[in-house]
Amino acid sequence: MFEIERGEKEFAGLSSDAGDDGDKLDAHAMRAILDALPAFVNVKDRDSRYVFMNAYQAATYGTTPQAARGRSASELLGAEYGAYTGGMDKMVVETGLTLANYDEHYAGADGKKRDWLTTKLPWRGPDGAARGVVTISLDVTDKKSSERALAAALVRSEAANQAKSEFLRNMSHELRTPLNAVIGFAEILARGGPAPAHGSEYAQAILDSANRLLVQIETLMEIADLSGEPQPVPDQAICPGEIADEAVQAAAREAASRGIAIVADIKPGLPGLRVERRALRRILDALLSNAIKFGRDGGQARIRILRANDGGIVISVEDDGIGIAREDLEKCVLPFEQVEKSLARKEGGLGLGLSLAKALTEAQGGRLHLESEKDRYTRVTIGFPAARTTFPPI
Repeated sequence: MFEIERGEKEFAGLSSDAGDDGDKLDAHAMRAILDALPAFVNVKDRDSRYVFMNAYQAATYGTTPQAARGRSASELLGAEYGAYTGGMDKMVVETGLTLANYDEHYAGADGKKRDWLTTKLPWRGPDGAARGVVTISLDVTDKKSSERALAAALVRSEAANQAKSEFLRNMSHELRTPLNAVIGFAEILARGGPAPAHGSEYAQAILDSANRLLVQIETLMEIADLSGEPQPVPDQAICPGEIADEAVQAAAREAASRGIAIVADIKPGLPGLRVERRALRRILDALLSNAIKFGRDGGQARIRILRANDGGIVISVEDDGIGIAREDLEKCVLPFEQVEKSLARKEGGLGLGLSLAKALTEAQGGRLHLESEKDRYTRVTIGFPAARTTFPPI
């Protein structure tokens, strides 16, 4: 311990003998300066025991400068960090080299991990031999956090740009297909038309294509108009089971073309729901359309409505189709994202169903949850709080 005490005095008073008495910087002044620094400053002997530790580091380590003397990093912060930093100390002592500006990431006594920019250099005695190690560490946590946040933002921005580019390419195809049908059949009619027996077929084809085009344009407009902010709560409540029945009937033809059965499980005695009628219908239309589009031929699409334990309303739509990989779940509810791009092109559509449903649900005070397993199922659940319900049933 005598060596440690002597080493501390020597380090803290390095300048105490320099110059005239008027220029003398005593050990107390040096200590005060080092303690005031918002950085770690410490000295260890050849055995990695602390000879000196400034107040800033001691506070972070949950100790005091006096209590830290003679102890090792293993005793203060645990064996794992002690072994790591002890190895660095040994390298500096044995090689006499300085390890400058390397990154560290570890927690202090409060358990909060921080980023440090550390330099270790030899502490030499009068004979020039390394007696120990001087360590200086700067807290760069805020700087590193900003750098990581910026890097993550750049990655997200690049991914969003790529998604939008892919979306625009797909949108061009999806809009052009029905438009070409409208133009093609209209040109035939403009030139005198087909045989009378086919005139109504051509007119129906134009109507179907125009309606498909209109739905896609309206979806785009809704996505553009939604601000994500909650909408005013309607004064009048609607019957969620009634809206679900309408959505099921509207989807029946599409489901029948794939041999998919729509199974509705709507519990009796449901409370009324104070949401915009058209918004709930658009949500259920989008979810059922996806369940049919990505379901298995001959399979099922299931819609269920029940009252939650907290008095709210829970609506779920599930299919037994292709499912979604776990790593893609978050992307599925983002605008412009089509996880199954090749299948989306095959089946058609702009890939905005889930993002539209999510935005509309949140605007009506609800929450959307997506769960899925690849090649097994996809289930979308939307929940509205009790504050949006009325009882008794309407």
